[in-house]
Amino acid sequence: MAIDLRPAGYVIGLLLVVLGAVMLFPMALDYAHGDRNWKAMLEAAVITSVAGGVLSLACASGTGQGLTLQQTFILTTGVWVALPAFGALPLMLGAPGLGFVDAMFEAVSGITTTGTTVIVGLDALPKGANLWRGILQWLGGLGIVIVAMLFLPVMRVGGMQFFRSEGFDPLGKIMPRAKDISSALIQIYVALTLACVMTYMALGLNGFDAVMHALATVSTGGFSSYDKSFGMFLGAPEYAAAVFMILASLPFIRFVQVTQGQFAPIWYDPQVRAYLRWTAYAIAAVVIYEMIHEEAPFWPTLRESTFNIVSTFSGTGFASVDFTAWGPFPFVVLIVV
Repeated sequence: MAIDLRPAGYVIGLLLVVLGAVMLFPMALDYAHGDRNWKAMLEAAVITSVAGGVLSLACASGTGQGLTLQQTFILTTGVWVALPAFGALPLMLGAPGLGFVDAMFEAVSGITTTGTTVIVGLDALPKGANLWRGILQWLGGLGIVIVAMLFLPVMRVGGMQFFRSEGFDPLGKIMPRAKDISSALIQIYVALTLACVMTYMALGLNGFDAVMHALATVSTGGFSSYDKSFGMFLGAPEYAAAVFMILASLPFIRFVQVTQGQFAPIWYDPQVRAYLRWTAYAIAAVVIYEMIHEEAPFWPTLRESTFNIVSTFSGTGFASVDFTAWGPFPFVVLIVV
């Protein structure tokens, strides 16, 4: 028996409409700065929104029965193929003018929060293009939850099988409804992002840099608008980034419990305790080695080690220094981390 693809196509189409609408933010930024790249961003937004609208309209007749488990897996796969494909359009039609393979790589790297880039000369990119890269990472950080929150209720689906298809653990009955889980997690995600933006600005980053790097920090993606990555912001911002990278790495469902007045679960969660413990071990090992073998000063060494080890441990991928120059032992620690 053939699997009906219309329910998955309907949700993917709606997501593409939203993705196209989100492209208007970097378009507006480029327009405000007088950068002609806004035209390419607008073109990409129109193509994406129209394609999504046509797809959702064509598949709308298949939304009455909800999603089977097989259709849910098809939807999950389809989302991670379609969104990067259309997310690559602004990087192809406008600056930096990448070919399809490179643009697709960049978009996949962004929306999966991998953080590897093929672009050289990030400093010279239009602000809108860099912001789009940050937005892709931020959407990818909790993208699957956004899907569940916005569109699965339309499909008359509770959404828990969609969470299961992503390997998501709702931790029993803390919040039995997928919509409640989605709403709570997104509120925390947004609040953490806003707190990160305000902290960066308070520490001297301008508005654009604060937003761009907060999107990459909270998503643990690591895209930067500079070729030097976080090396542009040495000092207190490194400590702030380390704190937010750690917070963004912890199980968000534990933050939901904190908002409900339950503080014990996050502290006694073995994941959290082991993560913090081994992060501290790695930092201490590198700092002690550098001070003994390289006679490095304590405070700068602590700052550099904390930031770069947390960035590596959390999978974020920011870098503030060339840590390969630290010596063989610290490099091995980072590889293990």
